[in-house]
Amino acid sequence: MKADKLPGDKMSQVMNILGLQIMDYSAQEALELVKEYLENDCLNSLELLTPELFVAADEDPELKEAIRSMDLCMAREKEILSILEMPDPQRVQEIEDNVFLRELIKMLQSEHKSLFLLTNTEMELEKFYEYMTEHHPMVNIAGSCATNTTTGDEDVIVNEINSVVPDVVMAALDSPFQEEFVIRNKQKINAKVWVGMGKSQSGISDTGIKTSWLSKLIEKSIFKRRVTKYRDQEKENQEK
Repeated sequence: MKADKLPGDKMSQVMNILGLQIMDYSAQEALELVKEYLENDCLNSLELLTPELFVAADEDPELKEAIRSMDLCMAREKEILSILEMPDPQRVQEIEDNVFLRELIKMLQSEHKSLFLLTNTEMELEKFYEYMTEHHPMVNIAGSCATNTTTGDEDVIVNEINSVVPDVVMAALDSPFQEEFVIRNKQKINAKVWVGMGKSQSGISDTGIKTSWLSKLIEKSIFKRRVTKYRDQEKENQEK
């Protein structure tokens, strides 16, 4: 599976994985785009992609379409790049070091941007908030919300966000709700940037929310098997 490089742009690459064509950007390129988004008058959506999310999208056409509708997508785990014929070693290292999230939080702090934290449960929200205040005390957390306290009412979530008009929403939610929620409510949310991180992100060490190593190992194994099966089917179809 090939990764096409943009002319004059060393690390940007187009990935076609399980029927999803994604432009994966380096951390620096993505940060530059986020800076542009922060100057816009509308909400721009960013999604951090995991093997689990690709597998889920392969089984859910609505989720796949929601991912396609994002303004910016980035590989969040190195296993995604490992299936490419020529993965960029520098990009792989960026992912291992969690560079994008670390530098994004630093940028929000230095430019005095406000942040809204969004999680599934109150316990997750407490961990997220504690981590941010301990490790990034200068970041302006303007508000927060746990979706399980809203009884599934999306307007309540939107109103919580809009009550503080944050620059950035960091969402650590389950899929497909995370992706479909922002697409459905994009015109209603009064913020500049939506960062969809997913509950199961490995590293949400930069949010304090983690998942077990065993569950991540299983997810990655399923992803690789699914990609191999998809690629074999494509090859068979081409030979017919």
